[in-house]
Amino acid sequence: MWRNKNISVFCSSSNAVSENFKRVANELGEAIAERECRLIYGGSSMGLMRTIADAVLDKGGDVLGVMPEFMKEVEWNYSRLSTEQMVWTETMATRKDILIGEANAIICLPGAVGTLEEVGEALSLKRLGRFFAPVIFINTNDFYRPLVHWLEKTVDENLMREEHREMWYLAKDVSDALAYLDKNPVWPESAARFAAR
Repeated sequence: MWRNKNISVFCSSSNAVSENFKRVANELGEAIAERECRLIYGGSSMGLMRTIADAVLDKGGDVLGVMPEFMKEVEWNYSRLSTEQMVWTETMATRKDILIGEANAIICLPGAVGTLEEVGEALSLKRLGRFFAPVIFINTNDFYRPLVHWLEKTVDENLMREEHREMWYLAKDVSDALAYLDKNPVWPESAARFAAR
């Protein structure tokens, strides 16, 4: 079983998301804690970010929030996290470096442009052989189907190679995502050699 590792979760900070999205975030948070993994996330007190952090903390799990200083000024940070559980960064770019760089896996719940930026960089680094961890989209309410269709289209149109389809995994639910991690998927260290089409 995939345990005792860092899982970075990219997701929305909107409080207006559907209850189904919140349910899945809660389920994932509980699973992260049960597997004794550490949640690394954007540090917010709102939306799916808060839901998943609460789920991990309520189960006695480990959480690390990462947030730029300017967000602290508008009180977006989560007061439930201790000083040791928060990392403050100067820029969004540095925040992203930590979210990706510390991850043994990345799991995407529904999110908007911030989530898209984060996972886009992770996949780009993976293609270039600078990041090797699994990247998983949990496809609640078919949310990620259009994005994955676009990614597959880049392969179909020869913008990426056939091997690049293995850079991501579209999971139907939390159980499917965890089952995929349990297979210990490996991205080759030689990825840079076939990065170009």
